[in-house]
Amino acid sequence: YKDEALSKSWFVYFSYRHPETGKLKKQPFIKAGANNFKTKRERYAFLRTMREALSKLLELGYNPYKDNSDLETKLFSDQEDTVEAQPKPKTQPQSTFATQPEPTPVSLEPKEDVMSINEAFKFGLSMKEHLMNKNSYVQ
Repeated sequence: YKDEALSKSWFVYFSYRHPETGKLKKQPFIKAGANNFKTKRERYAFLRTMREALSKLLELGYNPYKDNSDLETKLFSDQEDTVEAQPKPKTQPQSTFATQPEPTPVSLEPKEDVMSINEAFKFGLSMKEHLMNKNSYVQ
């Protein structure tokens, strides 16, 4: 089974809405040398990268029915800028210690209107009884 799957052509494809008919039309397969890889893992990794790149292109506005020279110029000019850009020198952050205010003590004394555990259960059950359907609330 494995050899049979590797003997077939592997590719990435996508559908794009045709501007005249308004229907999705399958675009030509993109193999891009994926079949040169000999293992399933290598092919999956390569095609996954191709799929992500294709998704990115489509998000940026690629249209197979129009002239994409503007997009191409934008993409390649961005790459050239990033390659030729000089790395910025790293500056040491100045160490300034902010003084934190002293923590205020919290009193652990109980408030006057504290209910007992028994009262809390009764209160919770009465709330549940009013919120639930009569068939759902078992008495």
